[in-house]
Amino acid sequence: MKKILLMTVISLMSVAVQAQTSEATSETTSKYSVETNSFWSNWFISAGATYNAFYTGIEKGMNDKPGLFDSSRSTMGMSLSVGKWFTPGLGLRTKFSGIWGRYVTPDATGSLKNKDNNSYKYWAVQEQILFNFSNLLFGYNENRVWNLIPYIGFGVTRNMTANDYAHGYSAGLLNTFKVSRRLAVNLELGMNLSDDKIFNAATTNHNEYGTSFAGLDRNFSVEVGLTYNIGKTGWKKSPDIEAIKAISQAEIDALNKRLHASETENTEAIARKDARISQLERELAQCKADANAMKSTAAVIEKKPATLQPTVIFRQGKSTIDASQYASIGMLAKYMKSHPDAKILIKGYASPEGNLELNQKLSKARAEAVRKALVNRYKISADRLTTEGFGPTSDLFEEPEFNRIVTFSDTTK
Repeated sequence: MKKILLMTVISLMSVAVQAQTSEATSETTSKYSVETNSFWSNWFISAGATYNAFYTGIEKGMNDKPGLFDSSRSTMGMSLSVGKWFTPGLGLRTKFSGIWGRYVTPDATGSLKNKDNNSYKYWAVQEQILFNFSNLLFGYNENRVWNLIPYIGFGVTRNMTANDYAHGYSAGLLNTFKVSRRLAVNLELGMNLSDDKIFNAATTNHNEYGTSFAGLDRNFSVEVGLTYNIGKTGWKKSPDIEAIKAISQAEIDALNKRLHASETENTEAIARKDARISQLERELAQCKADANAMKSTAAVIEKKPATLQPTVIFRQGKSTIDASQYASIGMLAKYMKSHPDAKILIKGYASPEGNLELNQKLSKARAEAVRKALVNRYKISADRLTTEGFGPTSDLFEEPEFNRIVTFSDTTK
């Protein structure tokens, strides 16, 4: 009996360990709630070998009882059962057990040491309710290896040797160890109680014992066996509505944050665009002013000027010609076509910001860009044009951006 109690304590301690090592459930599924399966789901069959120790109620008040593991009291047996889990925590099984048994009875002197002629054959059928404490306490986990399952039951027991029947009651602790999705190993500690009619207690003047525990016939068993799951197994977890709401709200908050960032970025982009438009308008106004000044100068010049009026303005760090600047280049081309002997020096400049060497190259590149435009676009002979880069300067205009220009000089002798 002490060994059985020790095994029970070890099993209960293992439950606590398993609770600490169980896997975390999904964020969006309920820990304790599952979807209902069909009637044909989660059936199982089990078979096992049992070690039995029988205590008859006739022993009450007697001395010198054989021990739990004494050969005169114990024997081997077998069991078969079929059952179904209705929820992860609640199931029902029908269990058949028995075949062999041993009991001890007093001899003529009242001693229980007589071990002769004490074998019998019996069977018991129990309808048992199963409680999966692992799932009830810690939530359903299909990957859990070990499940702790207490049970209670009611049924009938028959002593085939004496042709006697009795009501039966059962309780026990079933441990299952998962091997695969369908197969598990069982270790079960059980106890069956029967009223003492099974051994004809009335013929031994035993009626006065009543219904006390000691007055009942008791069979203690340890069983090792296998369980096989039939058909569809396992359970689908129910959605955790609160968790889903929390995740949805988090996604909404993230979308609102991104929307706000996009609005801020759009506002900044619009501001940059407006600033660029203003800059282009200023450049256009300057071009118009330069064109008007050139017209006024050309009207009063009788001789070819040493320095010509048109200028070509460039963006910061660029040597490409904006479309708005071709008006100035066209004026110079018109001048050269009306003066076929004129030779022109194209002078490139840069504003004083940045690296001196880079600005020197940039000024030369701007002059070359204007030369190519005159040759390719306006068909001016290349031998009438020369270029020179004068690098950065702040002498032409007070505003730095206005010094990013190309000017022209008539070098005709």
